Amino acid sequence: MDEKRCFRVLETILSKRFPSHYYMIGGYGESALCIEKAGLKWIVYNGERGNKYNINELDTIIQACMFFIKEMAEDIDELKEMENEFIRLLNNVA
Repeated sequence: MDEKRCFRVLETILSKRFPSHYYMIGGYGESALCIEKAGLKWIVYNGERGNKYNINELDTIIQACMFFIKEMAEDIDELKEMENEFIRLLNNVA
């Protein structure tokens, strides 16, 4: 799966719901939930004081994006809505 495409879809979904300083896609963000590639894995973590905390390693970008969405969602309804939107947009984006 194309990294730029997944990140573009993820950004579209998140930007409608959360201030941009709450998350960082593709690298480290201070006081933010972050997602980036680390070697052959994808990691989702909390950035704080220049460090990475609560690091979760995932095998694929899709798994990482879905985990990222789970971490951002405030409740089960929002989680399901964002997951469905991610899948729908990912299948529609060229």
